[in-house]
Amino acid sequence: MKPDTETEATLRASNLSQERAILTRSMKQENPAFYHSDKSQEGLILDYLKQGYSLTPMGALKLFGSLRLSGRIYQLRKEGWDIRRDMVSGERGKRWARYYLVGE
Repeated sequence: MKPDTETEATLRASNLSQERAILTRSMKQENPAFYHSDKSQEGLILDYLKQGYSLTPMGALKLFGSLRLSGRIYQLRKEGWDIRRDMVSGERGKRWARYYLVGE
């Protein structure tokens, strides 16, 4: 395998930047309220859970741009919120967490 040249590295960085811009634009179209909110991701996630909804990592990414839902949940739990987790299995054996608020 030949080493990357400076041009290849620059091209890869440019492609990554373009992909990020496309993803951000797409997320803004799907959930414009998130991009016009003064609240933190934790605040938005807590409001969502307070409405009785459950949330998965993919949902948090799409709705709030949060790449680490478990980290946001950890902080909310430290603040005293009773947030529970169920593990969900998909068709191909993949598993992920679904979080919900208890007692609100």
